[in-house]
Parts: sequence; C-alpha cells; structure tokens
Amino acid sequence: MAWYGWTGLVIIALAKVVRWAGDRYDVLPLLHRWVATWFTPIVWWGYILFLDAWLARRTRRSFIRGYPGEFFFMLVASNVCWLIFEDYNLLLRNWVYLNLPESLVEEWVGAFFAYATIFPGIFWTASAIARVLDIPLLTVARPLSARARWLSIGIGLVLLLAPLAAPGRYWPYLFAPVWLGFIFLLDPVNERLGGVSLLAQAKARNFQWIGTLMAAGYVCGFLWEYWNSWAETRWVYTIPFPTIFRIFEMPVLGFLGFGPFALECFCMYETCRLVWRRTFRRPRMAEAFLVGAPMRSLVWH
Repeated sequence: MAWYGWTGLVIIALAKVVRWAGDRYDVLPLLHRWVATWFTPIVWWGYILFLDAWLARRTRRSFIRGYPGEFFFMLVASNVCWLIFEDYNLLLRNWVYLNLPESLVEEWVGAFFAYATIFPGIFWTASAIARVLDIPLLTVARPLSARARWLSIGIGLVLLLAPLAAPGRYWPYLFAPVWLGFIFLLDPVNERLGGVSLLAQAKARNFQWIGTLMAAGYVCGFLWEYWNSWAETRWVYTIPFPTIFRIFEMPVLGFLGFGPFALECFCMYETCRLVWRRTFRRPRMAEAFLVGAPMRSLVWH
C-alpha cells in the first residue's frame, strides 16, 4: 500500500491518542485543544487517505494521484451540496453544533475541510465494499420514459418544497422529504444527460449499485456518529419526539436515513459532474468513485 495510506491510519491513531491523553493527563494542551475541536474531519481525512491507497493497491488506480483535478472538484461539490442541507436545517433545526471556534475564519476553513469529506467518504467506502465482495455494479441500463422522468421530477419537487410550504410547527418533523427529494428530482436529469441513473438501473433489475451505496451510507453513518462522540466540537440532534434507542448521538430512526442519504449524494454529485463536463467541454472525466469497483458495460466519456 502507498505511503499515504499508512499515513492515514497513523493520523487516525494519533488523533485518538492525543484526545485520550489530553483528557486524562492534561498533556500537550494546545495540540489537544486543536485535535478536540477538529477531531472528526482529522480522522475522516485519515480514513480517505487510507481508502484511496487501499483501492489503488487493489486496482492499480488512485483517484487522488490519478485525477487530482476532479478530486478537488469533488471536494468543492461536497461542500456546496451539503450547504443545501444546512440551509434546510435553518428551518428544520434537526441538529445543532456545539463548541464552535470563536474565530470565524477558523470555523469556515475547518467547515470546508469537514464538509469536503462527505462525498469521497461515501463513494470510496462503496467502492471498497464492492471490491471486497466482488460485486459487478453497473449494467447497461434501460432508458426511462418521458412520463417516468416527469413523474419522478414532480415527486422530487413536492418533497423538497413541502418543508418550505408547511407551517412552522411542522418543520422539525419534515426531515424525511429532504433526505429523499433530490433522488427523485435529479436522477431522471442524470439519465437524460447520459449519466448513471439509479432509476434506470432499477428498471433493468440491477439493484447492486443501489444496495452498495446504501451499505456505504450506513458504514459512514456509524463512523460519523462514532467519531463525533470523540470530538469536543460536535453536532447533537434535536429530534422533536421521544427516542429510546440511539447510536451514539443519533436516534435509531434517524440512523436509517443514512442509506437514502448516500443515494442522494450520488445523484447530486452525478448532476454536478455532468453539468461541469458539459459546461466546460471536458471530453473525458475520471470514472470518479467507481475507480476501484468492478464494472460491467460502462465507460464514461
């Protein structure tokens, strides 16, 4: 495995050691305070470095080293798309952040590197799952009809507009439409633009990529909640109904949303990728997060 993969594992281990030692023995206070503040993005970057190196070891292809331009594009797209959910949360108030830095510049820079880990974390986890299980992910899809496209877009618009149109007292209960709406809204657009469509794959009775993405969502969801529990600057949930069972901070009912969230991230990034390619006339882009996954009858040009 490449050196930066081992570096990623060392970053995760050192972050945990510094966090534990600083809490228990009050050593290295300045380093401990910084690690405690940014613990979650630190370990996620270690995880991403490790995954890329591991996939490169298995496939001889590194996304970070082989496609640095699109890697940076993915980081920006991850930030832009997540900020949409943050804007929705201004209404829904389903989570809040605790112990944010006093410096606004530090908060913004840290937030960029934190939000940038979402897309590569999910996609490369999916690629790793597919590689380990030797899953042939994509087949030649069956095209959607115009009626199916418009029906899906209509459903997506209804789901995404529902929280905006509903009275304020219902906002905290409307998180589910937000975690589903972009799938229905963007997936038929991706299919029409010649990209990978979940609905078209499902129409061809191929649910392997959908299942792999959802599994990656639950793996990443567990890691998000686990590593968030180590951090001083962290998020907590403000769900408006009683919760008996939790996975760290996340109520079990909310944890079920990580699977659809991974599908939504896929649809959003695929739209960003296709629009970028068409707008700036990029004749060929990387096979993105699928670089490490076995594929069947798929070439992106």
